[in-house]
Amino acid sequence: MRILDGVHLVGSGNTGLGISNGYDCHVYLLDGGDEMAVIDAGGGRETQRILDNAKNDGIDTQKISKVFLSHSHSDHAAGAKNMRGLLGAKILAPAGETKIIETADEKALGLDVARGEGRFYPPDYVFPACPIDVKLKHGDKFRVGEFTLKAISVPGHTLDTMCFYTEVEDAYYGKRKVLFSSDVVFFRGLISLLNCQGSSLSAYREGIKNLERLGIDALFPGHFAFCIGGGQAQIDIALAAFKEMSVPPSAF
Repeated sequence: MRILDGVHLVGSGNTGLGISNGYDCHVYLLDGGDEMAVIDAGGGRETQRILDNAKNDGIDTQKISKVFLSHSHSDHAAGAKNMRGLLGAKILAPAGETKIIETADEKALGLDVARGEGRFYPPDYVFPACPIDVKLKHGDKFRVGEFTLKAISVPGHTLDTMCFYTEVEDAYYGKRKVLFSSDVVFFRGLISLLNCQGSSLSAYREGIKNLERLGIDALFPGHFAFCIGGGQAQIDIALAAFKEMSVPPSAF
């Protein structure tokens, strides 16, 4: 599904549009022409379905050279091993969570809490460990064809969650400042503070300051609604709540 020129939504499960496996977060594809990248890898149960969605958009998936993981939670990162195998793409993940992904540490992943009857994942759900090719740090920049993608660390949801910033020139909407905000901040300023290892209110309060004054137009979170315009206003709702020493409502 094309959202902007060069930006496609190719995966989205039960907390989105239902175009791929139910355990998938929003999976975005950045088409830079001669090179492409995927933002997050989904839950790993039907990776080929995500790639088929891209092909149905006219995407040559063999041009996908990088998979950027925003954090280690299963709905975002468990598909990394499959994508690495199917595409031969490099996997890039936050430096603070590389070991978690490479070892599939279930406690650090929160799977010990999230898996089981009546919880988010079924009892047989497994996170496939995946080697990480590049450890992302705050401020790192990468070329994806005609685009430059910048990593912005915003710990709080997890130890080292990354958002990704780029700028897109769309034929209809014009220049858009784009933030792939993962599970850091959602439409209406919602956040995702969890009762599991790695999630921290104090880290959230400090980390989200890295999203101040970016002038974001398009906000593309990991779940639920996204917007083409007015994205910074959504972020600012959460920022204002933290500055007032309160806590923004949680999306989950």
